[in-house]
Amino acid sequence: MPVLKRFGEAWNAIPEKQYKDEPGSWQAVARRVLVESPTLAFQTRYFEVGPGGYTSFEKHCHEHVVVVVEGVGRVRLGDAWHPIAPGDVVHVLPNEPHQFRNDGDGRLGFVCIVDAIRDRPTLLRDTALCAAAVIFGQSSPEDEAIKRERENDVKLGKEYSERLDKELKFVEDAEKVAFVARIGAKLAEVANATPVSAQYGDKRFFAFEYTFKLIEDKDVNAFSIPGGFIYVHSGLLDYVQSEDELAAVISHEIAHAAHRHVPTLIKERSKIDLWTLPVVIGALLSGSPEAGTILFTKDLLTQALTSGWSQLAEVDADFAGAHYMLKTDYNPVALLTFMERLAYRDRNGPNFDLGIHRTHPPSKERARALLRFLKEHGVPIERS
Repeated sequence: MPVLKRFGEAWNAIPEKQYKDEPGSWQAVARRVLVESPTLAFQTRYFEVGPGGYTSFEKHCHEHVVVVVEGVGRVRLGDAWHPIAPGDVVHVLPNEPHQFRNDGDGRLGFVCIVDAIRDRPTLLRDTALCAAAVIFGQSSPEDEAIKRERENDVKLGKEYSERLDKELKFVEDAEKVAFVARIGAKLAEVANATPVSAQYGDKRFFAFEYTFKLIEDKDVNAFSIPGGFIYVHSGLLDYVQSEDELAAVISHEIAHAAHRHVPTLIKERSKIDLWTLPVVIGALLSGSPEAGTILFTKDLLTQALTSGWSQLAEVDADFAGAHYMLKTDYNPVALLTFMERLAYRDRNGPNFDLGIHRTHPPSKERARALLRFLKEHGVPIERS
């Protein structure tokens, strides 16, 4: 919607969202997301604080800007309190403890412009000694659920990885193995510190201890399984034209794991028990219809294997992977050039199947979406 109109207490009926899960850390606060998009580098939110209410006292690594549009109150920055009124602009610096309070009889309203990719805030005790601030309260039920599901992902992924490792041949060239591991470790560190809103998959933030393995296979492909186990084919190393392109593929695979695409895909396409997941993963990654007939109907299996992850998952992994690359010295344009070369080879090359086409099908839609993302993030599109 190009123009948002405010009528009474609503912004074009944009729904109100819960401010925080932690009880007792805030009072009488409503939150609405006015503008957000997977292709935008920022998010615009509107907060309303009722009379006598206050936001949580917190700090975080990202900075943000607040513009007061209604009411009067105070903002705490560090140990100092400052009066605020309509038209005032507040710049909250990285890791600066802050809190907003409503001192008036009406509501206090302000717009907050914040990075789309940001860390989770640390809630602080309301004490003047900011250096002694500690995390407020105990972990929420959602945090416990994330912990359980992460452990399940790692357990399932480890079990399947051990089975898979017995069947695969691994590259013995120590230099190549170290090369892949170094790129993977750099991107994994970024992914584990960079929440990216998922368009498809699990919208909660998951961090994993990633493992990168280089297998001897001339197929141009790479894949990930739950829990952070990433496999790269030696054929991919021969095909990429730069370290940036290899980093682009690895960041894409990390995104599949971080956003839990396999568990989401399985949950959506079949109502199976978790113990069957390794079998389903085998069917999806091998591209063999016979491997999955015990779990899928013929039509469902065909859809799963011919569409790979599905375009939704692919676009999501593209965006998240590009976000990760923006936080490194790698050029995210490499993801676009790699995708374009695959599409060109598919159209004009000999009639053969690249594994990456089967499990990660390129498309014009993905390329267009990635182009928009790069332009909106100010990344120059330069092709060698």
